[in-house]
Amino acid sequence: MARSTETITTTNATIRKLRFYCVLFGTIATALWIGWTVTRLWENKQLQFQERAAVLLNGVASQLTASMAMTRSFQAFFDSSDYVEGEEFATFANAELKNFPYISSAFYAPRVELVARPSFEQILARQTAVTSITELDAKGISIASPAREFYFPIIYLKAVRPTNPVHAGLDLYPAWRAIMEEAFDSNEVRAVPASFIANGSEQCALIVPIYDHSSRRVVVGIVATLLDKYELIDRMVFGTNLGLQIVFSERSILHFGAPLADIDKTARGWFGARIAQLSRPVMSGNQSIRMLVKQPLQWQLDDVITLLIPLLGGLAISAAIYWALRGTLLANIAAAGSKAKSEFLAVMSHEIRTPLNGVLGMTEMLEKTPLTNEQRSYIKTIRSAGNSLLEVINDILDISKIEARRMRLEDIEFDLGQLLADIADIYRISFFNRGILFDVSMAPSVPEIVRGDPSRLRQILNNLLSNALKFTARGAVSLRVDNLERVNDRSRLRFEVADTGIGIAQDHQHNVFDVFTDVTDWTRRRYGGTGLGLSICKQLIDMMGGDIGVDSVPDKGSHFWFELKLPSRINMALAPRASNWRALVVATADSALTIDVEQIRALKIEPVTARNTHKAMAWLESHAAVPPELIVLDLPENDSASAAFCAQLLADLRFQRIPLIIYTLSSSSAALQQAHYAGAKPCNAAQLLRIIEREPQTAAQPNGTVVDMAQPLNILAAEDNLVNIAVLKSMLKQLGHRATFCENGEVALTAFCKATRRFDLILMDCEMPVLDGFNTTRAIRAFEHRQGLLPTPIIALTAHAFPEQQEHCLEAGMDRYLSKPVSLTTLTMTLRQYQRPAVQSA
Repeated sequence: MARSTETITTTNATIRKLRFYCVLFGTIATALWIGWTVTRLWENKQLQFQERAAVLLNGVASQLTASMAMTRSFQAFFDSSDYVEGEEFATFANAELKNFPYISSAFYAPRVELVARPSFEQILARQTAVTSITELDAKGISIASPAREFYFPIIYLKAVRPTNPVHAGLDLYPAWRAIMEEAFDSNEVRAVPASFIANGSEQCALIVPIYDHSSRRVVVGIVATLLDKYELIDRMVFGTNLGLQIVFSERSILHFGAPLADIDKTARGWFGARIAQLSRPVMSGNQSIRMLVKQPLQWQLDDVITLLIPLLGGLAISAAIYWALRGTLLANIAAAGSKAKSEFLAVMSHEIRTPLNGVLGMTEMLEKTPLTNEQRSYIKTIRSAGNSLLEVINDILDISKIEARRMRLEDIEFDLGQLLADIADIYRISFFNRGILFDVSMAPSVPEIVRGDPSRLRQILNNLLSNALKFTARGAVSLRVDNLERVNDRSRLRFEVADTGIGIAQDHQHNVFDVFTDVTDWTRRRYGGTGLGLSICKQLIDMMGGDIGVDSVPDKGSHFWFELKLPSRINMALAPRASNWRALVVATADSALTIDVEQIRALKIEPVTARNTHKAMAWLESHAAVPPELIVLDLPENDSASAAFCAQLLADLRFQRIPLIIYTLSSSSAALQQAHYAGAKPCNAAQLLRIIEREPQTAAQPNGTVVDMAQPLNILAAEDNLVNIAVLKSMLKQLGHRATFCENGEVALTAFCKATRRFDLILMDCEMPVLDGFNTTRAIRAFEHRQGLLPTPIIALTAHAFPEQQEHCLEAGMDRYLSKPVSLTTLTMTLRQYQRPAVQSA
């Protein structure tokens, strides 16, 4: 305790010094960061402006150049003919202007002498609604033009937009005189402001002269195109703080934003404007288009935010360093506390488990002795309470390991199908005794060999199934595994446990995976439990990189699921001798029928389904000429129809040799002795294949006797552990089998070779002194080969669930393996596959 106090005092003093140095470091770092940020901000703004200006200038310049080319094309159109009609002009303009949205109109104005004015106005009146040549006064009002030497009134007009203010009869010469004369002298396209014909709004026109064919110096008219400022400039610049000014032959013709003269051209840096300039020659002559883009300096919100980043960032870094180092200093105290907690839990676990194991062990032994009903009830209560206490201890230790990050996951290959079969064996009897349908199945696409932690996966499935058993009073429970996708060598597997139990309300589903959480206090009081099981599942699945969830409706059941991405091997192609067979599948439950058909089809066997034995027999009668090669019977337990159906098959010579597979857990069923196989339903097609390819049993004897029970097996058991010998001996005795026990492989090999009566089966422990199970198996197989004997089935008993160990067993010559601890149910189902029918006189 004194050492702990001293550690805390020293740590607090160090933390105070650390706080001072972190503040000093943060201030210096923040100042440097702000300076660097300001410099980079200005450089970035300059670069962004230059990029935006270049795009804008090049876009506008390209449109102006295209507009000039379009104006030149009108000049060429008039030069190609002595006289152009108005309709010809409109047709040509329609074809040319449809691809130029920034040209709003095109018009032709001929040169009209004063003496020719009356005749021109008559022509103008016939073609338009205007009766005289007009011009605009200083206020922009249209008035009749006074007498002058000549006029340039508009006669042909093609307006792309109806709102265009240009009208026929308007004399262009008064406003454009200087620029028109420049164009007459140079024969060049000239740009001219056109506000006088656009009701005061800023516009621009491009004009080019039309000469007399006989004298290239005599101007007979002009062609003009009016540019739409919005399409040319405003639409591209609108919404920005950029300004644009277009200068054509040293004359400003268009601008957007503040005029360039309003900006100090010499000002630069933070308090001036940015200016970009582009000069581009026009199509001919010495003319050029010069455009200038300007951007007044404006501090925006994002600039302020950018400057706040280093300020806040420096403070954040200083705080982070402080808290990180502070956490490091305090880690020793936390680690010491965690270590003390773990040591305490380990000691308490040992101290509790030691007497608890004695209690449970002696209770099991006591239960086998003669007891009254009242005493047996007490024993059952003690065993149930002891198992519950053991479950609580295991859950608390698991939670402690996970929180302390001491939980380590295995990364090994294992047989997923065998793991599911083992789990199914554990729960089938419990569900059967409660009258609940229970199915375990794997989709054919699910790989059998995957890589991960089999023990933790088993723990997750056990928790979900035990909850389903606890909260389901009637109906069905199913465990299903599907392969959602396979990418490279990893499969995304979805495990689903569905039940028809009490369900979970919607507002409670979000916290079912929290520690020490039950749905309600009522469920805890009625069903018991710590609320740790689902939390352990959630945390284990998180460690495996998966997801878990639940869908539930109160009083209708729950559907728990989780998904894991596991490395896997591609399943070996199944090549059964039953390929291209036809199988009759008899099942009443929809879920059972679906699973049965799926497994049958995976073996390339054609399924024919029947919902009951009556329909099945009717189908057999109608197809007696070509009967099926296999019959699968998946009916409710203790169903008298099953026995009657089997008796009918046995009595009919047409059907008695068809292999019959019965899925059952009832050892008292009269149909068991008449089947090729009678036992638990396999989890996948590979397990069903092993059942089908066994040698069929004889359903009837030549002398008329019938099968009524299975013969006991003569078993050779090689096991070195005294406790395991006692357990195995007790199980085999209870099942009625004869067994010879050997303490190591060498003794077992001698017993096998010198036996006067052949053994039906060998149970082989893998790890034994003197001679282990692998070498013993190889020696037995060699002896059988020399003697010309048929192989004796050898079942490995291994404490390892590793696939490498299991493959080692098969490579040594063993037929299958059982993982320890071996339950009585698992052993019963396994040995039943190797029993032969005994006969009894009728």
